[in-house]
Formats: sequence, C-alpha cells, structure tokens
Amino acid sequence: MLAALDKADVSSQTLVIFTSDNGGFWNATSNLPLRASKGAYYEGGIRVPLLIRVPGMTVAGNTSDSPAIGMDLYPTCLAAAGLPPLPNQHVDGLILHRCSVVLQSPNDRSSGTIRTTTNIPPAFPAV
Repeated sequence: MLAALDKADVSSQTLVIFTSDNGGFWNATSNLPLRASKGAYYEGGIRVPLLIRVPGMTVAGNTSDSPAIGMDLYPTCLAAAGLPPLPNQHVDGLILHRCSVVLQSPNDRSSGTIRTTTNIPPAFPAV
C-alpha cells in the first residue's frame, strides 16, 4: 500500500493508519504470547497494533509504549490536517502527539512510520 502511494506520488500528503479491533477470537486465532482473546481484560483481548504515518509528523522506526485508543484517532487526524480540535465531537479523544511520544512535533519535517500498541483508555482530560 505504501509503495502504491509512493508510485501515485501522493504519499507526502497522505496520512496512513493501520490498527485492529480488540484481540482475535479464541477458536480462530492465537494471540500468543499475549494471554486470552477478544472479550477478555487480559492483554490478548485489549492490546492491538497501531501504526501511523503522517508525513512531517512521524519519524521512521519511532515506537511508543504509551496507551492510545481508537477515540484518539479523530483529534489526531484533525491535528495532522492542521485543523483545530473539535472537543464537542471527540469528547474522549486526545491528539496523540500532545500526550505521548507517538507523533513528533509538526515542525519536525522528517517522515516515517511509528508503531505503538493500544492497551487502555488514557487517563487524561479530553483535548
């Protein structure tokens, strides 16, 4: 997919997010080395991948152990587009670069992909 964006010459203006829902079903997949599966409160049920590439805001190879949640994606996308937060529309979401090391400062113009894992909702006030 990233190669196709490069070939189409749109990767410098395209935000890419890859994530998943919570864990795999116990009888259809294995979440090893994580314990349990979808519906459980163990890491196999709540920990999922999150990869973000925002040209000018992410650094290749950067990782974070900071918790994030799907609700953080909307305000993060607004920030990546240079738009102001809309707290009435994303009451529980946070701009990821404001609460963790997931995204770099918008002034950092190197591009790349970051990887983090989502665990639990962050205990921060809404942005």
